Amino acid sequence: IGQLVLFSLLAVAAVYSARQSYRKIGNTSTDPMLNDRGGRLTGEIVTVIEAIQNGHGRVKVGDGAWPARGADAGVGDRVRVTGADGAVLLVEVV
Repeated sequence: IGQLVLFSLLAVAAVYSARQSYRKIGNTSTDPMLNDRGGRLTGEIVTVIEAIQNGHGRVKVGDGAWPARGADAGVGDRVRVTGADGAVLLVEVV
């Protein structure tokens, strides 16, 4: 039982020490948009693959398709990504 207690104390001490070190170092990234796919697409020109009607449609981004919201546009029209609302791209006609 002594080994279990010693292990528990050392584990807690290691976690506490690691957290303190991490806070001092900080969490800076050279690419702050790394995990924000919608944010990274802002400004990109994409092609409408399902007409945007009543504000909703789909656009082709790379080799995939994303739902889009914006002004009405026909299939094949080029639109610019102005932002993202979750997984839905906000677009405007170019």
